[in-house]
Parts: sequence; C-alpha cells; structure tokens
Amino acid sequence: MVSKHRARSQPRGDGVLLQEDSDAISYGNRQRPPQVGGYVAGPSCGAEQKQLKTIDQIADEIRAHKGCGFEPCEKATNMVPGEGNPNADVLFIGEAPGKNEDLQGRPFVGAAGKLLDELIASIGMKRDDVFIANVLKGRPPGNRDPKPEEIEHSWPWLRDQITAIRPKLIVLLGRHAMDWFLPDLKISADHGRAKRFRGQAYLPVYHPAAALYTGSLKDTLLDDFKQIPKLLEKIGELPEESPEIEPVFKLKVRKMLNQDAKPTAPVELAKQDTTNQESLL
Repeated sequence: MVSKHRARSQPRGDGVLLQEDSDAISYGNRQRPPQVGGYVAGPSCGAEQKQLKTIDQIADEIRAHKGCGFEPCEKATNMVPGEGNPNADVLFIGEAPGKNEDLQGRPFVGAAGKLLDELIASIGMKRDDVFIANVLKGRPPGNRDPKPEEIEHSWPWLRDQITAIRPKLIVLLGRHAMDWFLPDLKISADHGRAKRFRGQAYLPVYHPAAALYTGSLKDTLLDDFKQIPKLLEKIGELPEESPEIEPVFKLKVRKMLNQDAKPTAPVELAKQDTTNQESLL
C-alpha cells in the first residue's frame, strides 16, 4: 500500500508567494515547479496576490461565486470546488461536473464516480487519500463540452488548488483535462504514459465515464492506474517532456485569449442531457 499522508506541521498552502510570472515560484527558501502547464495566469488571478490561498478558502470562493455571466456558473445548482486530502500526493482532474455533481456540489458522485472510487481502491487508496477536482467548477448546460472562454474563466481556481496542494502526480481524466495541460496529444495513444512538464508529473488516462459506454476500457483504466504507486515511488526519475510542447500550449492559450471572451447570455438548460460518448474519451 502506498503511503498517502506526509508529515507536515502546516498545510502546504501556507507559504507566501514571493515571486510570480517567472520560470519558478519561490516559497521562502523552497523552489517549486514553474507555473502549471507553462500557463501565465489571467487577469482575474490578481497579480497583486501575495498570500497563498488554502484549499478551504478556494472552495468558499468558488461556492460564493456569482454574477460573471458565464453559463456554467450562472446556471449551476451548486458549484463544485472539489474535495479530498489537501496534502494529497495525487490530484485527479476531470472535465466538468455532471447532473449528479451539480445537485450535490461534489465531484464524481454519479456512475462514473463509483467507477473512479473502484479504480482508486484498486491501488490501495480511497477518496480521502487523494484530491478530486474538475477543470470547470460549474456544470455546462446540457453536459456540453466546455468553451475555451469558460475554461479560461475557471482556470485561476484550479491553478490555486494545484498551488495549494502541490501534488506529486496529477492524473488527467479524459481528453478535455489532458488537452488543457498537455496539448497536442491524443488520449487513445498517450493514455497511461506519464509525462513531466516544467517540473510537474502528469498521467493522462481515459475518463471513467468512457468505460461505462465501452466496457473494455475498464481493463485499460485498471492497467493505467496500476502505474500510480510505482510513479509515486520514482517520480524524480521521470524525464522532462520535450520543450516543443510549450510553444504549442502558448499558441493555444494565445488563440483563446484573442477570441471574444465576453460571457454569453445565460440560456435555459436543455430539457434533456446530451452526452457525447466521444467527448468523454
């Protein structure tokens, strides 16, 4: 069984941010990996921010959020910050809340969540040992794919969560989560292949919901999850990803920022959910 809790006298989000928008972030006399995914935080992150937020503070901010005009936030029954161990070695990141998550305000509580619990248990862990979050904190109407401007709007919260948790490994659940952190990859070809990019280790895997539609993917997920304990033991041996990935990422973000990111007018939710199986892969 993997050791899940590290002895600490203070939460990992207790440091003071001394340097921002550089190749590294300094926490006192400790050097942390560069900005997540090589992405420079947007204006809503607040360049003047000095004190790092705790996981609870971030969650309170997300739950209280309103009035932005973006559909996932405006139409959500409950915003879904995420949950789990604030000192987790492993952070799971999915796409966005679904119907059950929207109703309960918790991540991965539907059928896909039950499978995720089973996958986590298969490696000797439980939900309380890890942290589970999504790229979006509000449910997109009709379970549609997130829009680029909605991801950009929600990114500061996820960035702050990663900064507070400082996970050894980020497991990307599905192609949407993978595409944000490791662009230009294909989940069908790159699932189960760990990557280290700018100091952070990632493991892309299929979204658990995909296995609900394609049963054979459950075995694939189980095999990919078996790597997690081994990766945690040898995380420092994972080679750095080719630097060519960063220009691709920056080009993608630049394209997003050049789009008209004004919030679209809130519309009525579709009467029936439309789930695109391919979008879950």
